[in-house]
Amino acid sequence: MTDTEITETTELVPAEAGSSGVAVAEAPKAPQKETRPLGILTRPSGSKGWTSWLFTVDHKRIGIMYGAAAMIFLVAGGVEALLIRIQLAQPGSTFLPADVYNQIFTMHGVTMIFLVIMPLAAAFANYLIHSCKAGSRRT
Repeated sequence: MTDTEITETTELVPAEAGSSGVAVAEAPKAPQKETRPLGILTRPSGSKGWTSWLFTVDHKRIGIMYGAAAMIFLVAGGVEALLIRIQLAQPGSTFLPADVYNQIFTMHGVTMIFLVIMPLAAAFANYLIHSCKAGSRRT
């Protein structure tokens, strides 16, 4: 070994009391990589394509997916609202039978509350709140 190799791998430290000379301490070794658990306990890896979105654990991607699903259901709720408006456009309209009108009216309310407003709240929460936490290490 040359002198430069010795200084890179070892460090001189003072000897303990009562002993003569200088003790040589080994330099700390680099931490070894942990082995990944097998089976379903393995965290999904960063694959590419749509599977990386489907199996993600990233809070921002999950928030984006909640928002995208809410927008799709917003369109469905809009179609239901249009059917209601068409029925109510003229007095005595027979565009929709009475029972179907009642069903669409109810489904419009359910769609807008449970499939649009609540997922949008979850989307904002997942996307923003985790980023706003004090001391957050992930971006």
